[in-house]
Amino acid sequence: MTTSLLPTTEPRRRDYVIISADDHLIEPPDLFEGRLPRKYVDLAPKVVETEAGHQVWRFGGATYPCAGLDVGAGESRERQTLEPVRFENMRQSAYDINARIEDMDRAGIWAAMCFPGMLAGDAGMVFARARDPDLGLALVRAWNDWQVEVWAGTYPERIIALQLPWLADPEIAAKEIRANAERGFKAVMFPEFPARLRLPSIHTRYWDPFFAACEETGTVVALHSGSASWAPVPSPDTPIEAITTLIPAGAMFACADWLWSGVALRFPKIRILIVEGGVAWLPMLA
Repeated sequence: MTTSLLPTTEPRRRDYVIISADDHLIEPPDLFEGRLPRKYVDLAPKVVETEAGHQVWRFGGATYPCAGLDVGAGESRERQTLEPVRFENMRQSAYDINARIEDMDRAGIWAAMCFPGMLAGDAGMVFARARDPDLGLALVRAWNDWQVEVWAGTYPERIIALQLPWLADPEIAAKEIRANAERGFKAVMFPEFPARLRLPSIHTRYWDPFFAACEETGTVVALHSGSASWAPVPSPDTPIEAITTLIPAGAMFACADWLWSGVALRFPKIRILIVEGGVAWLPMLA
């Protein structure tokens, strides 16, 4: 795939302080370098070249591409595609923090919280399902190290540190939350419907140690629509365009499910963020 980015605009005048609670990033190819125990270096996710000339993440025998639509900033609408895109063909601010800050200045955005790309988009579930749990936990910690050291750490006033949870064990996840709060993390990504990932439901008390740690540390539980790899799809052959149209409905499903889960009653100071779903459905829900 070749690309032709639109001309870069001049920075906009900042009349208001805008904070984006739903930005995204694309993990750079060197994310895991120097952040893993030596025995796991060869097992870490890596960016590889495919026979079709694409660059994709590969881990555990599975492939995780970055679709052109996911990095459409600066592209003309006609060139946005679901085909995998190479790093040199996407806007540099997708994976480079210095370029991201420059683009935020152009757009008049003061601060942002950035959710993962295709590799860790399901709240790090791909790591939690690793055959070796110790490897999976090491990868989550490495991703979080990169987030707090590079992505958020380079410009701590501009980027809100968002961590991946350890979904394989709520007790270990709670310890990670407390340790990461000390390092400056403000939020943690969590699947809005864990049961859809074959994990215990939020209607059980399985996740209570994790939620207790989030309440104790003031860590915001960030629910991103689609992070459980599920959407309210009405038909087996519903096209992708219709599925993306239904994203706000997924947020309403999540809000209702969490509202009736009892989580907020057991942890009255917990803070939950639901993103990429709008608010137009709130009056009806209320």
